[in-house]
Amino acid sequence: MFMKEMFKTLKLIIFCIIALLPCSVLASYYFNPSFIITDEEMTDHLSLSKEKIQRFLEEQGSGLADLVSPDYNGINKKASEIIWQAAMESEISPKMILTTLQKEQSLIGDPSPSQWQLDRAMGYRCPDGGSCSPKTLHFGKQVDGAAWQFRQYYNYC
Repeated sequence: MFMKEMFKTLKLIIFCIIALLPCSVLASYYFNPSFIITDEEMTDHLSLSKEKIQRFLEEQGSGLADLVSPDYNGINKKASEIIWQAAMESEISPKMILTTLQKEQSLIGDPSPSQWQLDRAMGYRCPDGGSCSPKTLHFGKQVDGAAWQFRQYYNYC
């Protein structure tokens, strides 16, 4: 009886390995870490309107939904407008900007971000293990500067 149960378990394990093998093989075949986003997706600056960016921030419970901050010219604007403006001027997808805000400082998911997080929002001119450039601290300068840098990478790389 014990051998019969052990044989059943062994058959089940072998079946699972065979069944799952093609999935892992396919996943490694189709995923290319050097190709994460298409040029069209990166430069689709019209993918979200100001209103859709604002709604997204509100739906996520982001503290950015209520943030009013100086843009790179020192004019107070809503965070959604700063994101949209940077996307339009640099012709970079606002989705890419929103993703970077979350990746760098968790600003999409944080309901009450600190000034420190906002000052380093996009990680622009903030090297790992080093100090940020004082000229680029503040939310508006971070968003605008990083969107401009993304455009430079796209244009010249």
